[in-house]
Amino acid sequence: MNNITFVIAGNFREYVEYKTKKAWSNMSFRFVTNKDSLRGQQNLDGVAIGTWYKRHDIKDILFAIFLQATSVEKVKAYKELEQQYYNLLYKNENLSEV
Repeated sequence: MNNITFVIAGNFREYVEYKTKKAWSNMSFRFVTNKDSLRGQQNLDGVAIGTWYKRHDIKDILFAIFLQATSVEKVKAYKELEQQYYNLLYKNENLSEV
């Protein structure tokens, strides 16, 4: 298990707000700036917050997470995150058409 929680946020401000709210915990957080910030990690622990699904590089980040998953549980978690991405993307596209 990692000691670091990787935070995928839409922007750095969302990350700082999240980290501030979690300041009481003894967890360490790292902002996912791009896919390279995940390099060398395996079976990542993380959270997706705010407008993470609107990032221009989110597909690259999701693919990097998939490549790092070495356990069945982490592959399942990746698939759930990917499905959440498509659900949010679809919901947002429909809202903008109204």
